[in-house]
Amino acid sequence: MPKIVDHDKRKEDITQKAMSVFIEKGYYNTNLIDIAKKCGIGRTTLYRYFKNKDDIFQYALIKITRSIKDEFKKVMELKDVSFIDKIKILISRLVTEYKKGNMIVALIDYWLIMRRENNPILSRIHGNIQEIRNAFKQLLNEGIKSKEIRALDKEKMTITLYALLESLVLHLSYDNADSIDDHLKTVNILIDGLRA
Repeated sequence: MPKIVDHDKRKEDITQKAMSVFIEKGYYNTNLIDIAKKCGIGRTTLYRYFKNKDDIFQYALIKITRSIKDEFKKVMELKDVSFIDKIKILISRLVTEYKKGNMIVALIDYWLIMRRENNPILSRIHGNIQEIRNAFKQLLNEGIKSKEIRALDKEKMTITLYALLESLVLHLSYDNADSIDDHLKTVNILIDGLRA
């Protein structure tokens, strides 16, 4: 009797494993054979789920965007939590998700590569990055309105918070020995400087 495979579950599994290969080898140094090998399947089987590695990456981008939106919604719905603490929680969750395999670093890496080449996928990646920035901007807006966060240039601080997240994720991707918690404590000291 033929083995019944849950198509969606297999697609998710392939995506997770492919993203780990992208992080390990870099987007351009990864090919479908690498991904198939990591998944324990043949390249032909891989084609049943995805057309090419761009297709895999775009599918992962959709998942990352959903994850970011879900995290932001959860953080915004937290009751009796200050906006400063919500910013800290959001950064912590995004960094922790990266370490668990959500692959924000691959998104950043791919965005940097595509930016140099002006690839059409760039706009989708930019949209994902904008989701994170919008989350910070909304938290800053709400914090300033409530007078918890001092008046400041929200646009520039949004960019600064995103740059802080981006550099932390990139650093952690290259230096696995460092503790995330130690880095997050340092980041939290900086964020506390936003208090009114």
